[in-house]
Amino acid sequence: KVELPSTLTSIGDNAFNGSTLDYVVIKAQTPVNIKSNVFSSYKGSLYVPENSSSLYNAENCVWNQFAFIYEGEMKEKSFDDTGLSYVCATAEKTAVLIASVPSTKKVVIPSKISVDGENDYTVIGIKESAMTSNSSVEELEIQENIKNIGANAFKGCSKLKKVELPSTLTSIGDNAFN
Repeated sequence: KVELPSTLTSIGDNAFNGSTLDYVVIKAQTPVNIKSNVFSSYKGSLYVPENSSSLYNAENCVWNQFAFIYEGEMKEKSFDDTGLSYVCATAEKTAVLIASVPSTKKVVIPSKISVDGENDYTVIGIKESAMTSNSSVEELEIQENIKNIGANAFKGCSKLKKVELPSTLTSIGDNAFN
């Protein structure tokens, strides 16, 4: 993860090209002009200030190369009782499942989670490789609101026999259930 301050005025060519970033957080309300090669090998998640995603998503803006652009602070939330971990966008009140270490046979990925006492964070996606090689899970229920399942999300879950997918699902990444 890298956090870029609101005072940022430039980023050098290829600065993050080839890095192993999971998340980029930028505090600048207005996008900083950068060349397309700064993050060219990274297509993941960008977190921007509230009410600025339309600027970062603009057609002529290099920042729009990110696969997902979320508004608000980025928060990580782990749930010890379920073994599921999420990353959340505070302004949108959305969450993405990023990791799972459950040892139960049935895993339910909920449509909403509670963060800091607020019960209205909507789970909208499952990050790539979120449950890769989990050998305990036999049954998986993905509840409504979830739109995306990342590449390799359940790859190598050798005991997985039953999967329930929601009607809200719009994309499933390569090898998600390989």
